Amino acid sequence: MARRATSGKQRIGRCPAVSSVPFMPVKKPDVDPYAAVEDLRAALTKAGIVLPSLRVDLASPALRLIELGRVRADVAARLTQALQPGGRE
Repeated sequence: MARRATSGKQRIGRCPAVSSVPFMPVKKPDVDPYAAVEDLRAALTKAGIVLPSLRVDLASPALRLIELGRVRADVAARLTQALQPGGRE
């Protein structure tokens, strides 16, 4: 299999280099993970979406991770629709 020449940044598949990802914050905001879970649960409920496993990840308190859990394909499709511009208005 032939290798393609790159412009200096290594790319894997079709993904851009990590440094160009716009949604990765440089500074971690001071957000209460419990409040974030409740806010997210309320927003999802308003959109008609339930993530039963939504909770704070207690295994890594310093990282303030949120466990989203697994969902059925139909729930993932509704979540995708809700996240699109103009979705579920």
